[in-house]
Amino acid sequence: MQNNFGFDNKKRKINIFYDGYYPMHETKDPGQIPIGLNEIGINTSLVTLKKAELSNYDSPFSLIQIKDLNEIANVIDSFDAVIFYSWLSVSFNEYLEDIKRLNKKIILKLDSDGRFGVTNEPKNRRSSYYIKNNPFSRSTLGYIRRIIFPKVEQNNYIQRIKQIDISDAVVIESPDAANNLSFFLSKNGRSDLINKIHVIPDPVTPDIIDSKIENKENIIVSVGRWDDIAPKNPEGLIQTLNKFLSFKENWQALVIGPGENVIKQYIDKFNISNSVKQRINVTGSLPHEKIKNYLLKSKIFFMPSRWESFGIAAAEGVCCGCTIVGSPIESLRYLTLQGFSGNVSYSWDIDAMFGTLVYESNRWENNEIDYINIANYWREKLNRQSIAKGFLKVIEKS
Repeated sequence: MQNNFGFDNKKRKINIFYDGYYPMHETKDPGQIPIGLNEIGINTSLVTLKKAELSNYDSPFSLIQIKDLNEIANVIDSFDAVIFYSWLSVSFNEYLEDIKRLNKKIILKLDSDGRFGVTNEPKNRRSSYYIKNNPFSRSTLGYIRRIIFPKVEQNNYIQRIKQIDISDAVVIESPDAANNLSFFLSKNGRSDLINKIHVIPDPVTPDIIDSKIENKENIIVSVGRWDDIAPKNPEGLIQTLNKFLSFKENWQALVIGPGENVIKQYIDKFNISNSVKQRINVTGSLPHEKIKNYLLKSKIFFMPSRWESFGIAAAEGVCCGCTIVGSPIESLRYLTLQGFSGNVSYSWDIDAMFGTLVYESNRWENNEIDYINIANYWREKLNRQSIAKGFLKVIEKS
């Protein structure tokens, strides 16, 4: 079978390297991308570090487990190209050099918002805000390290750029993330590497792509790992929901995901009234199917994150006909399309996020939202075969 890129799919072998693969990743991009590539006729395997959790896992694709990173090059030797989850971590450089010596194509998968050098790259106020309010956080320690040991940080920049230089192409998840990375490269004198950057978002599972959307209700849904406090911003979530639900008494909220104790602590901290508290349903972790059903009946997906590489739950939301209200981060500016499928707030200020929620709820109440059109647009763009074809195109052009 010949594809549009001029080679026999059955003979081409692609490997995906993701060291942290677990069964839960099957419904996320590390699992959906190899499935999508196999569906369009490309022989694709995934290599990961060996884990007890994978011993009884029935993988829907060829899964190769290795004991340590030194085995990467030997495994990839039988493949034509590798899609390598690196996050531009310099710890992978030596292994990427080994792969390149085998004359294999390397496509870096960054899973990133493109911000490297937090203290002096674009739009850094979110980090400064978090540092001021959390003096012993990892972000603070990183800030101190950059101030005290600037040469160490500059060496990291050099090694990250070297990794891009080694690779044949770089895939990042949103246009604004690509702009951030381009800024990083141009600022460090390597504008020539910008032509390696390609934007490919993360895929959404077929059960969501093929789901039927019926009646929508006045529900705001938020999905996240709420015990991951720094990026997910559960405090901002509860403060904003409290203000919104006090203002809009005909709406309710669903908060889904692990860390429900964190959410409940913030509900208690802000002395939320019983009237509002009764309209916030904190579910904890739920199976994928139940999350999908909630997304299908909700109107607004709310994500107040301080940073994200690509919010797959938000992507699932728009594919289920939700509009997004979110903080001004790269992937949400992409998924909202400046009003087509939602809006981002001016800042992380509670009043800013509250105001955007009110505006978006008014759009729904005034019947200004064509949620079927929104879902159809994103389903075509984010289904796993479309994403797989995007990777195949990058590999062939690199």
